[in-house]
Amino acid sequence: MQLNNTSLYIHIPFCRKKCDYCDFFSVPRSLYASKPDFYTLYVRSLLNEISYYVKHYSVKGWNSVYIGGGTPSTLNEVQLKMLMDGVFKLAPKNDGCEVTLEMNGEDAEESYVINAAECGVTRLSLGIQVLDDEVLKKCGRVCTKEKALRALDIIKKNWQGRLSVDFIAGLPGCSYESLEKSMKTALTYPVDHVSLYSLMVEEGTPLEKNIRLGKVSVDDDQADEMWMKGRDFLEKNGFSQYEVSNFARKGCESVHNTTYWKLKSYIGCGPGACGTVYEDELRWNNKCDIDSYVSFFSSGPVMPDSRVCETEKIDVKIQQFEFFMMGLRLTEGVCENDYHERFGCGFPETFMKEFAVREKQSLAFTYEAGGRKYFTLGKKGILFLNSFLEALLREEEL
Repeated sequence: MQLNNTSLYIHIPFCRKKCDYCDFFSVPRSLYASKPDFYTLYVRSLLNEISYYVKHYSVKGWNSVYIGGGTPSTLNEVQLKMLMDGVFKLAPKNDGCEVTLEMNGEDAEESYVINAAECGVTRLSLGIQVLDDEVLKKCGRVCTKEKALRALDIIKKNWQGRLSVDFIAGLPGCSYESLEKSMKTALTYPVDHVSLYSLMVEEGTPLEKNIRLGKVSVDDDQADEMWMKGRDFLEKNGFSQYEVSNFARKGCESVHNTTYWKLKSYIGCGPGACGTVYEDELRWNNKCDIDSYVSFFSSGPVMPDSRVCETEKIDVKIQQFEFFMMGLRLTEGVCENDYHERFGCGFPETFMKEFAVREKQSLAFTYEAGGRKYFTLGKKGILFLNSFLEALLREEEL
């Protein structure tokens, strides 16, 4: 099986402190404070895992690279350079390759930003969430308003690439006025992409525990209303919604994330990372165990086994459902021609039946572009994506 050109996700599972609402796999960097060489060893292990997949799938070049976490900017400049040099030695960047580095404000030193650009990073993704210290404190964020603004100043002066920022609607104690003021401030900087999420309370997180104990409260309806107002604000300020939670100036959509939404294959490396090769009907989920991961891959580019990852078969039926699950997140919707070219058949009756129900409710519509037919849930209907997918699953089970 040859991929030739593909995308790469790299997971850096370290944070200064885990935020109360976060359920992504990460651990406090302080756990390895007594092992100063551990992070270099971790980078070497990452490169060995990446090397295995590059050889196994005959990867010739990268269409996109995304370094996420955790907090990737907890890697120091030498470690980041070592990682990026190694990745591009294994396979070069293709023309137009997007290389994204997630960063928190407390890590945005001038030399770090300059080093990131020199290492080949083309896009920074800065986690802001909100510029309100009282709210940030309630949800356990290390980065303060002052640190976030300082980071934006440094990036403005030293960065020529793309810049994305993250916000969350509905954080405990946050008003819409505070969220809008935060976005308005951020947009005075060269931001070309915004991810605006509605708070999700994930089971097992400190936030969920604090809610159960009555220490904080959240209102789901208020969070959704705040998100919708935030969406309207962004659209009035030159950002177009192209996915459920993502907004961009024209031509600045995330190349890497679109890989997921378009059901394209990608390699995922690092503990807690996921990779999917649809042509091979294979998905792997790396276990959330940093020490076992490093122990396994530190010796060289070996084939992963059950000690570090779990695999599952992504058969045609699963791929067909994921085509709708991921594609309907995009405001452009799903293309009937793409489906036929991929699976050799038209849209299933279950989809057409449920879509027709939404059409009658003015929550969905079809259109043609470039001689191809699209089905989209539209601006209103996309808010009910989960209920639509649940209806599809119910129909399939009958």
